[in-house]
Amino acid sequence: MKYYILASLLALSTLADAKGDKVKYKDQSADMGDASIRIVDAVATDAYTKFKIRVANKGSETMVLKAQDIVFVVNGKEYKPASEKPLTIGPGGEESRVVNVEGPGLATDKYSVRIGSLYKVKTDGGALHVPDFKLPASSNDFTAGGFKCTLAKQVRKTDVTEIVFDCYYSGSKLGLVDPGKISLKMPNGKTYANGHRSRPLTLDKGQKDDFKLVWKNIPVSDGDMQFAEMYIQFGDAFADAHLEPVAAQTIEMVKE
Repeated sequence: MKYYILASLLALSTLADAKGDKVKYKDQSADMGDASIRIVDAVATDAYTKFKIRVANKGSETMVLKAQDIVFVVNGKEYKPASEKPLTIGPGGEESRVVNVEGPGLATDKYSVRIGSLYKVKTDGGALHVPDFKLPASSNDFTAGGFKCTLAKQVRKTDVTEIVFDCYYSGSKLGLVDPGKISLKMPNGKTYANGHRSRPLTLDKGQKDDFKLVWKNIPVSDGDMQFAEMYIQFGDAFADAHLEPVAAQTIEMVKE
């Protein structure tokens, strides 16, 4: 009896280990026009398949990958991630996201990934006009088209200024904000670009997000940032836009 119980436990353990075994896949890459795609660290068990997707934007326009619409084709059956936020990639930038789907039956020697949800962000009618924003702030918010932005954080010191805006978009298109196009105008007229690396924001109607602006070590001869009257200049940072799809690409994942 003891031998029978021990054999049964060993069999169950072996079965559990088999179901939990991970399959690893070779890294893959694909060219998608102004973007290059890399899929790395792909693994699968019976219960799930996941990988990290890296998107490098080689063009001059912002791009968006709707990760939730990536299609996994495993043994002829299609799967989509349950919930993934869109990934926004600025010109010349690279961003990544871990994407996974749940099984069962996903531990296989090969499967396909269909990427038909990569888009270029095309602006409609040029940039929106946004008045210069005075520091120290005399008002905590501003509007531009369908955007309403509120000053959420303000740090002003001699050697650093940090500003955070929360923005809500109520427009009927896609709201685009590129913090890299924002500058700070000093009392003597000199301007300095935002020094904080921020990816562009893309907002559907009813969505909100925040962005950060940082200026460091501006010469005091141009004005002491703790006390000086300065102006944030938004330039072409805000625009209404739409998405233009990039031709779909299918990537074959193969077991190592």
